[in-house]
Amino acid sequence: MSDLYPTTPSPAEGATIEDAYLTAVGGEFPNGRILTRAERVFPLATVNLRYSRDVWSTFSAIYAFFVSQRGRYGTFDYRDFDSYPWPDLYVGVGTNPVSASNDLPYYGASGHVIKVAGTTRTLTTHYTISAGAGANGRDRVVWVVASEPTSGQIITCAATGYRMFQGSFVTDVMSFARFCATLAETGLGIRERR
Repeated sequence: MSDLYPTTPSPAEGATIEDAYLTAVGGEFPNGRILTRAERVFPLATVNLRYSRDVWSTFSAIYAFFVSQRGRYGTFDYRDFDSYPWPDLYVGVGTNPVSASNDLPYYGASGHVIKVAGTTRTLTTHYTISAGAGANGRDRVVWVVASEPTSGQIITCAATGYRMFQGSFVTDVMSFARFCATLAETGLGIRERR
């Protein structure tokens, strides 16, 4: 199990999550058509966390976590601070041999809609949800025998809840003074890693 980003204090400005796709852009034709290709079908999240200056005393714990991860080298689980309705988020890919369960990119979620290879699966017929049973408290989908995704099938899930993903810091270099200023002024960046 990976480390968990500190959940206290909460960011004063909340967490700004942006989903980033990756599109390769090729040449442009005289008629104005541009060649594009999706390099990433499911986006990777980037989070920006801004903290209030009145929690300076707790910045040292967040900085210690940054140091323990050695900047962007380490990976850790990030838990969102706010609950939202999320569209189909990437869960994983079916394996061979099949897996009995998969951790979801949420915790404390409801209204799960699970899709395998683009087809919606039915709760209790194809799967059950074990709230908080996954790594660091993630929700987990447990597959009914003979309903498991097979090798190469993409698994997605839509739900309303707190998003959670494995990520890393977006920077390697930061003094404690700069770190504190960044937390309060521009925010600390975390990027999803798969």
